Amino acid sequence: MDAGRICEAEPIIWTRNDWNRGFMNGSIGRLKVVKPQTNTATVELDGLDVELLSGDWSFVDLAA
Repeated sequence: MDAGRICEAEPIIWTRNDWNRGFMNGSIGRLKVVKPQTNTATVELDGLDVELLSGDWSFVDLAA
């Protein structure tokens, strides 16, 4: 998945543990701002606003 394939306000799920950032496999949130020109995004994840970098997209899926 990348910033060009997902729309703002869509629900997302984080799919791996990232102890440094405090995200766990199954953390859920919503896309706030997509920046396709840099393949980054601002998301709300577990109640926090976070910047996803281009390398983070392999750990993001759409949530049901």
